[in-house]
Amino acid sequence: MSEITITLHDPVTGRSESMPVPNTVTIQEIVNLGKALLGLQDGKLVLQKYGKILVPPEQTLAIAGVVNGDLLSLISTPVANRSGGGGLDFSSLLGNGAAAQNSTGGNLDFSSLLGGLVVNPPNPKPVYYPGMSFHEAFESNPHPKAIVELLRKHSHLFKEFNYHMPVLARQIHQASNYEDAVEIWKKEMVKKSIQSAAATTNVFHKERSFQQRLQQNPNDTEAKEYFSKKDAQKLVNEQYRQAMEEYPESMGKILM
Repeated sequence: MSEITITLHDPVTGRSESMPVPNTVTIQEIVNLGKALLGLQDGKLVLQKYGKILVPPEQTLAIAGVVNGDLLSLISTPVANRSGGGGLDFSSLLGNGAAAQNSTGGNLDFSSLLGGLVVNPPNPKPVYYPGMSFHEAFESNPHPKAIVELLRKHSHLFKEFNYHMPVLARQIHQASNYEDAVEIWKKEMVKKSIQSAAATTNVFHKERSFQQRLQQNPNDTEAKEYFSKKDAQKLVNEQYRQAMEEYPESMGKILM
């Protein structure tokens, strides 16, 4: 594993951000990182290097040929439909005809291609319903402004947030205003995304190694212990989630 510096670019807004990442993270992990870093939320995003879409998303940056200093664009693409012959049908990208022409000069009209691009709203409306957990709020509100607004408005969400991420919760609570709180959230999510991408990759390779060991020896003590601890932690997380749903007022600490 080696560390490289890449630049993520959003061609819709023109925003770009550079960061160091391990070359063992996957393309999908970089896409998820870009969503948090650039505030993208809707549409199916893909990673593009110099006009070429990087697929499949499960492959690592190293395998995809991404090197130090590369500029990677995050673009939103329409979902391709299957044609009757089993191949991919991209005819919808060109409107009603495969060689659609405009009414003035006979040039190709690519305006319909822009329909797949998503412009990130400057002030997104938060998604919320009574009884929503912090995890559900986090997943439903990827835009920093939306999630920070919910955390400041609903005390039960902030309690659970404080339980899981006490340091960040304290920083958000002590922010002088809403805008500062949003910036604090964005910076922390970028850092977490990079750390999570590296950790996820390491866990993936570790679990695959243990699975292979169990296939060769079902009584492998270390491998059995690893998956036993994983199942136990999963049970603890599920019990906590249920407790939060049934008794949200009694869970978590309140910041004063």
